[in-house]
Amino acid sequence: MSGESSSLDRVVAVWPFIGHSGVVRRVALSLAVLAAVLSAGSAPAATAPFAKEKRVAAKRLFAFVYPMSYVIDYRITDCTREGATVTCGYKVGFYSGESCTGTISVEAAGRRLIAKIGGPPCIAPAAPAPTAPSTPTTPTSPSPPSEPGGSVTPTPAPTPTPSPTPTPSPTPTPSPAAYPGVGTVQWLLSVSSDGATLVLGDGSQWQVAAASQSTLSTWTFNDDVTVQLVSGSTYTLTDPDAGGTSVTATYLGTSP
Repeated sequence: MSGESSSLDRVVAVWPFIGHSGVVRRVALSLAVLAAVLSAGSAPAATAPFAKEKRVAAKRLFAFVYPMSYVIDYRITDCTREGATVTCGYKVGFYSGESCTGTISVEAAGRRLIAKIGGPPCIAPAAPAPTAPSTPTTPTSPSPPSEPGGSVTPTPAPTPTPSPTPTPSPTPTPSPAAYPGVGTVQWLLSVSSDGATLVLGDGSQWQVAAASQSTLSTWTFNDDVTVQLVSGSTYTLTDPDAGGTSVTATYLGTSP
């Protein structure tokens, strides 16, 4: 209001010299009020101290802590100015309860503000070591109950009757699980001299039915062989390189 009062004072001071016309007086008074309003509205608005610098420092702090682990809190603290440089403190908190502090300097570079981490940088703590699993405690066998007036005589355990030594029996033919290569193309690795068994390239072993053993005389090493399930452990093996002839065989298992 001081600017507006001084403008009105100047109008009052020159009032006697602007004539006696009512029109002239009204125009002069309007101009004086307008000048007072303009001079009062031209004062700069107050801004928060270091507002821009704090925003730039906060962005730099976010980029600094982003790759760290176990961070639960980070913030910009007080800022101070030294010449053209504004220095802001920061604090970073970690999940382990530890924290570290440092500073970020903000300087003007043309029309931009550039922030730099100052001093020793804040370092995240090492990851906690994994806890080794605890060894389960073996339960203790309960002691036998005692009778009043005396101790209990334990009953001796019966002596086990020795079992007769088993007579070794011939090794039974294994009953393996289903052959996993049904529908695939294998290759013939070997055939026994009597044609009773054969082995495919994947290590699978086969017991050839007696009625099909003569067919193997036309099969040769490295022929392609396809396998199709008949039922249970019985399969049909076909050799397309030997005119598409087939044999019936029982799957005995696969050797490593």
